[in-house]
Amino acid sequence: MSATLTSQMDVNRHLARRLLVVFGAATGGPIAVVAALVVGLLAGWPVGVAAGVVAGAVTGMVTARRAAAGALPRVLAEAGARDASLALHARYHNLVEGLCVAGGVPKPRLYVAQDDALNSMAAGLAPNRAALVVTTGLLDALSRIELEGVLAHELSHIRSWDIAPATVASAVAGVVGTMPGGRAALAAAGAWRSSPPSRASRREVAADLAGVALTRYPPGLLAALEKVQVGPAGPAGVPARDAHLWLRPPEARVGEPAAVGPAPLAQRIETLREL
Repeated sequence: MSATLTSQMDVNRHLARRLLVVFGAATGGPIAVVAALVVGLLAGWPVGVAAGVVAGAVTGMVTARRAAAGALPRVLAEAGARDASLALHARYHNLVEGLCVAGGVPKPRLYVAQDDALNSMAAGLAPNRAALVVTTGLLDALSRIELEGVLAHELSHIRSWDIAPATVASAVAGVVGTMPGGRAALAAAGAWRSSPPSRASRREVAADLAGVALTRYPPGLLAALEKVQVGPAGPAGVPARDAHLWLRPPEARVGEPAAVGPAPLAQRIETLREL
């Protein structure tokens, strides 16, 4: 394993943990204050402060764990993903298995989303707890070589642990407005998508380059991205908070702001042409 990949893995693991800690602190903070005030008035301030710290820490840990544990199931449900059948999607399974062996990546659970859009997504909290989703439109439109390029791109997200902070950021955004301190936590979740060159852009370009290094055939992913670029944006119903997980960010739902997405496909295509 290269030093660069090891460094990327360490950075992504640290960032995912930091997002969860900030989220836990933001959601547990108000509880800590309330507990400290109530107990402090009843039993004295030293006891109140101690009670506030304990209540805040427990609340923060519980909410962070629940948000993280529910992140992947929620993302899959919102994408309309269903398990990829070995009988119906043999090519999909075979390509992923071959790439996993070549790249030293645990095989993720494979899913298919019924949608005409040409798109794919990888998510999860760790390589051994990851999922890979492709749309039926992608499976129908791409040749074997092109599909292999896209799958290598998604597996590169998994191998580098890049999926961890991306999935945690989606989880944090998913509970904003439902818990105290949620909006403060959203600021931390959005920090990984800081302004240009944004992290969302860098992560997609890095996965493009790592993917073609895995297949050793840049024209495969290049041709796939050219088809994705002219196809419909989807899947339908994907919320803006999950857009950064997709190969091509789906269009925002009615009433939602446009999401901060990866580098434009045209830019990524030009980068691959230069290889």
